Amino acid sequence: MVHVELLDKKYSWKDMSLLQFLQEGNIPKKWEKFFEREDIQKIIYTISQELDKVRKTKIIYPSIQQVFRALYLLPIDKIKAVIVGQDCYHNGSTEYDGSAVGLCFSVKPGNKINPSLRSIYTELKQEGFTPKEDGILLPWTESGILLLNMALTVEKGSPGSHSCLWYNFSKLLIQYISHERGDSIHWLLFGKDAHEVSKIAENGKFHCVSHPSPLSAYRSCGKFPAFIGSGVFSNVKSIKW
Repeated sequence: MVHVELLDKKYSWKDMSLLQFLQEGNIPKKWEKFFEREDIQKIIYTISQELDKVRKTKIIYPSIQQVFRALYLLPIDKIKAVIVGQDCYHNGSTEYDGSAVGLCFSVKPGNKINPSLRSIYTELKQEGFTPKEDGILLPWTESGILLLNMALTVEKGSPGSHSCLWYNFSKLLIQYISHERGDSIHWLLFGKDAHEVSKIAENGKFHCVSHPSPLSAYRSCGKFPAFIGSGVFSNVKSIKW
């Protein structure tokens, strides 16, 4: 298992910018080719500048060392499937006690399980799997599942607050994954917003269903089936759910 190495001190949004954090040697291993691209460096510089303004007066989730956690845990050559979420969890009172952990749908140990994750467990059980219903999806990364949010940060209590800020980075990241992994990659896309990934990625197998939130889990989404009863997880034979 790959973890972020903490260099001599506890990282905090209060002490450093996102750019400084990466410059301290925290670029995800085997993702260097992507992060070293000139266009990506420019985008990260812009993101970091905007977050610098925010972090002075507001709490940002997740903690700074978990922003790129999905990439730390799963090198590009190990990815079998990608689940795309829209936004980080925005609940909490301090920088370190929110539910966001840098992995879409997963929550911090001991925190309340989100209703969408409850629906995910329901569908897994309907498909014959036996998930451990503790809210922690970390073991999925060991099976080759990249748990990627389109927006890698959010302001406390303000869902979607950084969606526009991260869009260009995430778009290029998806295209990079698609190019590097080719048709071997599976994209599990839950809900209308996530379905847009099928227009961004050039390669792979796309599994589009409605969002697992209680409002939509049992309803179809346009031409795509309802999440509950879709069999979406069974479509990916190479994954141990």
